[in-house]
Formats: sequence, structure tokens, C-alpha cells
Amino acid sequence: MIYFLEYVKNFSIDLWFLIVDIVSGIEILSGGITRLQVSEAEVNNISVRFLFLHRTGEPTTGKTGPETILRQLNAKKGQVYSMLQAKTDVDTLLAMGIMEDVSIVPQPAGDSGKVDLTINAVERVSGGITAGGGIVESQVAL
Repeated sequence: MIYFLEYVKNFSIDLWFLIVDIVSGIEILSGGITRLQVSEAEVNNISVRFLFLHRTGEPTTGKTGPETILRQLNAKKGQVYSMLQAKTDVDTLLAMGIMEDVSIVPQPAGDSGKVDLTINAVERVSGGITAGGGIVESQVAL
């Protein structure tokens, strides 16, 4: 029974970011019943990190202002974090047409039961060089 409790505890700690529920108490009751106290994670901070597309993913300075990206998110500080909402937010950012790739990475915010969200964004390459030329033949009639 102790092994099972340690397994459940370690499983929930190691994969907390997938389920984003926090196990804050484990109690063994009579008859082999185990009670787990689970709470939902609350969004603490949201930050934006721009990454290079064609390199090893190192951070860069984006042309798009972070406030433009944050304005499009439905996830807000103080709300309960939802993986479904995160997926919707990623789809919304991609639909803007200025991002090549977007991911939302939750990180624990200490032992507070809160989660910090990092938006990893890869901007699309915009602009380009265009060249053109031609020959115009003119004829003059007299």
C-alpha cells in the first residue's frame, strides 16, 4: 500500500503539467480506501518567449509586441488553467497568420498551487526581395 501511495504521489508530481491538478494531501482510510486531495492550478504569470525557427531554438527578439500576443489569449492571470483552453489559445495565435509555431508551456510557480505559462512563439518570416524588369519597344507612326 505504501508503494502504491508513493507511486501515485510521484506520478502526479512528475506529470503534473499534463493533468495540471495538484495533489496536496494523501490519507489512508479503513478498508484500503485512499483519499487524495486534488486542486486545480491557477494561472500565476504569462510570459512570451520568441524563438529562432531555423536554428536550435534559442531565444530571440520578436518583431511582434508581447502585448499583441497576450491580448489574443483567453487564459488570464487568476483563472484556473485548462489544457483545452491552452489548445484554443494556440489555435487562435496560429490563426493570426504571423506565427510559424506556437506552444504553451506550464511551469510550477513554487508550492502555491499556481502555474506560470510561457508562450513559445516562432514568427513567420515576412517581407522579401522582389526584382523585375522588362523591355518596352515603342513605335512611333508618322
